[in-house]
Amino acid sequence: MSVFAGVAGQITVTVEYDGYQITRVSIQSSRPKLVSRILEGKTPEEVVTIVPLLYSLCSRAQTVACVTAIESNQGHQADPEVLRVRNFLLLAETVKELGLRLVQDWLPDVQVISAPALLKWFSQVKAKFSWSLQLHAEVEDTQRIERDIQLSVSELKGLLQNLTAGNELSFKESVYAENRYHPVGNAVARLNQQFAGIHLGESAKPLELSEHDASFEYLKQKLCEDNFCAAPDILGHCAESSVWMRNSKQSMVTEAKALNMHPIALRFLALVLELKGVPQRLLYAGREKLIDVLAPGFVAVKIARGTLIHNITLEGDELAHSRVASYKVVAPTEWNFHPQGSLVKMLQGVVVSENLVKPLVEKLILAVDPCVAYQVEVIKK
Repeated sequence: MSVFAGVAGQITVTVEYDGYQITRVSIQSSRPKLVSRILEGKTPEEVVTIVPLLYSLCSRAQTVACVTAIESNQGHQADPEVLRVRNFLLLAETVKELGLRLVQDWLPDVQVISAPALLKWFSQVKAKFSWSLQLHAEVEDTQRIERDIQLSVSELKGLLQNLTAGNELSFKESVYAENRYHPVGNAVARLNQQFAGIHLGESAKPLELSEHDASFEYLKQKLCEDNFCAAPDILGHCAESSVWMRNSKQSMVTEAKALNMHPIALRFLALVLELKGVPQRLLYAGREKLIDVLAPGFVAVKIARGTLIHNITLEGDELAHSRVASYKVVAPTEWNFHPQGSLVKMLQGVVVSENLVKPLVEKLILAVDPCVAYQVEVIKK
């Protein structure tokens, strides 16, 4: 078996239930804690080759973060057109991950998106734009890039037509009225009905990073500790980095909240809205700041699950002979499923009937982080 096989791991959520309410929630993770140690001592070129093999989830995003961190350490700033294409890959991977979650976990009985067609589309995008993931990538043909982008966006719109068809008003009306003939309206209706009367706790605060605030300095210091990457915090507090946090302030979400939609239905809606908006964002990918160099070697990248952090230190006097001295990665899942994070905060003490305990936990896991592999165990006390 390859040394890289199965490194993604999973989380196991154990819920204790007394017949009336959830009394305790614990999270154990089999996700690799120090997988980046494999990269230490390697040359930058070797690292860029190995990273996509290490990470099966969001491998393009992991590579973007890796390449950007190395380049910033070397004092290199990517060409704006290269940055545009890297952003395009990040958004394309986001639509692939969220689209698959939608059809597999939220709308399994509705042909809202063809999963095989979506995977084929993403494979073609990777083939067209993977050149941008080379260290110090150079642009050769801007006209071809533009043609490839326009064609890819047009094809994606066709794949998402069941979500994007019609005007915005009709989409809103279908969701707000819980229209059973509309895939999203029907899903919202089912979630509201299934979890009606179940009141969840407050989530953790959103993860916010800036190179000029105390949280960034705190994070830089804590990354020196091996265990921090497995259970990160900001100034001693848990944070959530997710699709929900990116979209919770959208007008349609706030309006749906005012209509008393259930929090899980709201989180589902946030995922749909992000997915729905990706084609337009792809056309203007160069204008978004999805890749943030907070310091040389320290990069935060916005991906499907939230904010991905890579922190790389190089050693060696000459660029041609440099090697990785330290490599730390903090994935969004580690923020989102911190042992005292959002999932625990929202479920602890929740009053729920026995038959709904496991469905509630499973849907909330998907709503917090749509990409992680998980297992739920309910223990009745």
